[in-house]
Amino acid sequence: MKSMPAQTKQIALCIDDFALHEGIDQACYELLALGRVSAISCMSNAPRWRSASQQLCPFIEHADIGLHFNLTQDFGEQRGASLLNTISRAYFNILEPEKIRCALQQQLDLFEHSLQRAPDFIDGHQHIHQLPQIRDVILETLEQRYPNSRMWVRNTVSAQQMCLGKPLVLNLLGGYHFKNLVKQSARKTNRGFAGVYDLASPNYAAYFATWLSQVKHGALVMCHPASLHDANDSISQQRLIEFEFFKSAQFLDLLAQHATTIVPLSRI
Repeated sequence: MKSMPAQTKQIALCIDDFALHEGIDQACYELLALGRVSAISCMSNAPRWRSASQQLCPFIEHADIGLHFNLTQDFGEQRGASLLNTISRAYFNILEPEKIRCALQQQLDLFEHSLQRAPDFIDGHQHIHQLPQIRDVILETLEQRYPNSRMWVRNTVSAQQMCLGKPLVLNLLGGYHFKNLVKQSARKTNRGFAGVYDLASPNYAAYFATWLSQVKHGALVMCHPASLHDANDSISQQRLIEFEFFKSAQFLDLLAQHATTIVPLSRI
């Protein structure tokens, strides 16, 4: 890797929920083409996945494409458990590891079948990948299926030194423990996490500016843009706001002000 100016930091910017609906997918294609994001996290068990994934192929060499492991999102006859139920069962240690393992293997198979390659990384829809039992299955499966892979794994430990609200909940709800497990497994992981907020603010740029001031080199910021409204998506309006921001000159200006560049985490 080329040496960087002392003040410059490289971070990854990942769009979550690819294949959930058309608006998200179109935002991914457009923002990838503009070079505004560096990772896409994909729901390979979504009905749209097979057709939508083919349009990711031109970007595979320029961005990290990973699996957004899903146990909680409904897709027609594919019924997901509620997030609260999943968290409760995980902490009471009453999930069924074999069912989790089967779901993960199936979603990895679907990912590989469409893109003819393994994921560059793995995380979880609604951050379920860091929960007890689920995290064990994930790390065991990666070790067995991809023993020599450079696949990285997302951790959700906040980039903020002092954090409250949702970032703190994620830290305590498995975040710290999962980060330690990933490090013990010798898998690469991000150095700090940002992008967590109430998903109901017209001034998304202010949040993003704060995150840029907090993250360090090697951090990961998640985002949720979409180019089209979807009546079945409870955060659809906020997705539109994020999309307009990432297309804007304001986004580029903020990166310049904070001496930050967006690159795939696999290259940091």
